[in-house]
Amino acid sequence: MLLSSSQEFLALCQAQISLLTRSLGATASAVYLADPEASNGLELAPNLIQVVAYPDDESLDLLAALSPQHRLMAPSDPMTSADWMPQELEPLAELNLDPDPADAAEPMSLSWQGRLVIPLVHQGAVLGFLVTRREGKPWDEPERAQIEQVASTLALACVLDRRALWLNLEQEQQREAEATLLHQLRNPLTALRTFAKLVLRRLKPDDNNRDSINSILRESEHIQDLLTQFEASTASSAPSSQPYSLEASPSPLALPPANTLPLEQLDIASVLVPLLDSAAAVAQERGIALSSQLVGNLPHIRANAHALREVLGNLLDNALKYTPAGGRVQIYATGSLTSGVVITVADDGPGIPTTDQKHIFERHYRGAQQDSEIPGTGLGLAIAQDLSTQIGGTLQVKSVPGKGSAFSLWLPTVAAG
Repeated sequence: MLLSSSQEFLALCQAQISLLTRSLGATASAVYLADPEASNGLELAPNLIQVVAYPDDESLDLLAALSPQHRLMAPSDPMTSADWMPQELEPLAELNLDPDPADAAEPMSLSWQGRLVIPLVHQGAVLGFLVTRREGKPWDEPERAQIEQVASTLALACVLDRRALWLNLEQEQQREAEATLLHQLRNPLTALRTFAKLVLRRLKPDDNNRDSINSILRESEHIQDLLTQFEASTASSAPSSQPYSLEASPSPLALPPANTLPLEQLDIASVLVPLLDSAAAVAQERGIALSSQLVGNLPHIRANAHALREVLGNLLDNALKYTPAGGRVQIYATGSLTSGVVITVADDGPGIPTTDQKHIFERHYRGAQQDSEIPGTGLGLAIAQDLSTQIGGTLQVKSVPGKGSAFSLWLPTVAAG
């Protein structure tokens, strides 16, 4: 099946045909495209479909000069007139249709009964044909050169148009795969939460394992929230039912614009303490000392609970990931109603090279850690920075190579109401 053409490509074809009509006096012109899946370089008659013609209300059979024996060329094949010139017109070979080696990049043309037939060629492959006719006056060389330039422009536009379409198709397939994966993730997640609840019911009130099970339930709810957000983002980036357009390519999944997250009054401890419980289990497993301190009676902050949890979770995860066994991670919070609250996550790990520090909030940037054995995508800090901005906060870093790093998040406060 011939790939659909965008409205922009069709408009370009119409504009070029209009140019031939106004400037060169063409009385009839048409653009034909070939189905790329019907040839594959074999000697088969491709399915040529007329996409644009002038006059558009009359069938002119402008491709009568081409016999069913012509074929499309594979990109690696040499291009000669014998590959597409009709057998009954082979005696016209003396017209020197094949270009000289010095002009190999130029398209070839065939003149027959007033028609000028020019293949749309890109990297040795024929994508279709431009056919034009003028009554009573043959085409001279400058005019043929101008028409060949039009054909070259249409060939390049056709390639770009099809590449854009294939990209859209690939993105659609990717979205379908993501939707399938999300659906498959929900079943084991639901089972995990159910098993955790069953275990929690069987534990005695004073059992030390209750905290661990509660942490499993909290983290499963966090995953549930992330899946919901991802599904919403995927749905918002799905293509519309409008005709395909080069300008209608679906946008990559991105965070919402700044300052679009709903804000609420929060007690910092309600967000930080559950995160510390989970971090403590990781720290114990990795042999890292974890300590926390909330200085004084901290005022309430104005933020988004889910976003703040994601920011602090990323900072804690990074600190624990880059701190070696025997190291130390500290979390402390200070502030007042007038100055705001500052939450700091500090570690005594390897620190960040000076040259990397100005780039660490860039997406996918890992700097010196790129070639290390520590896994990562370079997204955690970029996400933390974006979310901090969206909730009205400021995220900064101080690091001394070889001595550790400290990430500080400032947040505005609000009087308790």
